[in-house]
Amino acid sequence: MTLETRSLGKTFLLQEREVVAVHDAELYLNPGEFCVLSGRSGSGKTTLINLLAGLLHPSTGTVRLDGTALYDLPDAARAAFRRRHLSIIPQGDSLLRTLTVEENLLLPSVLAGRPASSTRLHEILELLEIDALAPLLPGALSGGELKRAAVARALLSGCPTIFADEPTGDLDEARAARVTELLADYAAQGHLVLVASHDPQVLHRAGRLFNMQQGVPIPA
Repeated sequence: MTLETRSLGKTFLLQEREVVAVHDAELYLNPGEFCVLSGRSGSGKTTLINLLAGLLHPSTGTVRLDGTALYDLPDAARAAFRRRHLSIIPQGDSLLRTLTVEENLLLPSVLAGRPASSTRLHEILELLEIDALAPLLPGALSGGELKRAAVARALLSGCPTIFADEPTGDLDEARAARVTELLADYAAQGHLVLVASHDPQVLHRAGRLFNMQQGVPIPA
């Protein structure tokens, strides 16, 4: 999927003071690209990811995915669009606590109408070294294990676009390298992958790099 933004911005009102988190973001990203968004903490990376993913209404501008204006869709239609076309790896824990790890990983692909095969499931679990965790509930997992499970869920979704917010956080160097490799490979298969990160390993693999400065993503 192609992604295009025009004059995209988000302003928050905090204690009667306006704070501009994203300002005049102009992006045009293509399928097959491994794109990385860098920048210091608080520079607006997470806000931009949430805007692009249809999770946070912009104050200004538009987000288009393959020509569809995301925020012109009613809420229910936008949620359905996300299920079919977008997978999100957030910073925090996002697994449903009442489902096992395996059930969490398979749920998005089932909801999108393209269930992942058992073979693919176990291949991803083994690559991320969490195959033994499949029957467990999320409460039994560490922070790094939860992060790898969220990565596995996105890869299994089959969605043409993945947005990842610090996907190598809580991981050691070797596991961070494996996550980076898997996401870059997913992009190389013709998908669009955008990662917000300050991890040097991720920055090194970027096909396109943007630096977030004062809320503006600037091509590096």
